Amino acid sequence: MTASTRAEVESAWRQRLSRFAQSEQTVKTFCQIRETLMRRRHEPVPVVGRWLRRVLQGYLNYHAVPDNMRRLAGFFQEVSRAWRHALLRRRQRRRMPWSRFQGLLQKYLPLCRIVHPHPTERFRVNTFGKSRMQ
Repeated sequence: MTASTRAEVESAWRQRLSRFAQSEQTVKTFCQIRETLMRRRHEPVPVVGRWLRRVLQGYLNYHAVPDNMRRLAGFFQEVSRAWRHALLRRRQRRRMPWSRFQGLLQKYLPLCRIVHPHPTERFRVNTFGKSRMQ
């Protein structure tokens, strides 16, 4: 790399738009989900799993932007732990090994992936040398 190219890359990196979910909003959402899971812990597992899938898919549809995957993965891990805790509180015996619970997670929870492309790719206009107002 030449010096001018390196400087261009560094300035482009500084100008890059980074979007993160606010931590207060994430904590508030997690607390609401955890409280609801504890209230609904005696409902059948498929019912709660479908409900949780809808809630998390809506959360992903809004927050799954580039540069936010680490926070999303942490959020999904905490929600998974809260669901397992609610399932363990259904009766006095602890009979939910992680291997069985992983099957429930794969069956009911959506995959944690980026839904929205980066804004530089999303708003790119390719006019092929013509005006886009024609």
